[in-house]
Amino acid sequence: MHFNNRLITFMALLCLGGTQLSYAQKKSKTGDYIVTLQNDTLRGQIKNPNGRKIRFKPIDGESFSSYTADNINAYYLNKDSMAFIPLAIKLGSKPIFLWAKERGKIDLLIDLVEVKSYPSVMPTGPSGNPTMMFGGISFGKRKINYIRKDGGKLIKLKKKRAVLTDLMADAPEIVASIQTERKFNKEIIAKYIHLYNQQQLSKP
Repeated sequence: MHFNNRLITFMALLCLGGTQLSYAQKKSKTGDYIVTLQNDTLRGQIKNPNGRKIRFKPIDGESFSSYTADNINAYYLNKDSMAFIPLAIKLGSKPIFLWAKERGKIDLLIDLVEVKSYPSVMPTGPSGNPTMMFGGISFGKRKINYIRKDGGKLIKLKKKRAVLTDLMADAPEIVASIQTERKFNKEIIAKYIHLYNQQQLSKP
């Protein structure tokens, strides 16, 4: 299996964040972390994440600093149990942060398009007027799914079975199962990518 620095970084994220990104864990304000270009892990708090940059304050820090997709290897949001890695969508384009929903021989990477802190409005404040409070993460409704095999070219996934079955040609039993699915949505796609990756890991 082909390994590169991004995959090694992601495996480190799995060890730190749990064996599954969706695993429910105890949340804390300092449970977020970034992975530097030197593969050092810095724990602290992340706010205002989006496709281009985040703001991060280390545990022992006094202020937030900006980090772009050019100058860190990954970041992890403890609140949502989600890891993000920087990748260029097109050859020659600047990298953006993609949600690494599944990593393995086949990666499932999602561009959330919009990731931002959102304002919460309390019905009334001490003066009887609406009070604005800030906090939390809001993900845009529009999501663009990409897949790639062995760290190769990103392929935009448009719910086409042929794209997935072509990449899984070395697992004919999984391909056959995909062909029997009456529906072929994002949940089904994620399920089979995970199944395929687990099968590949079990090979000698």
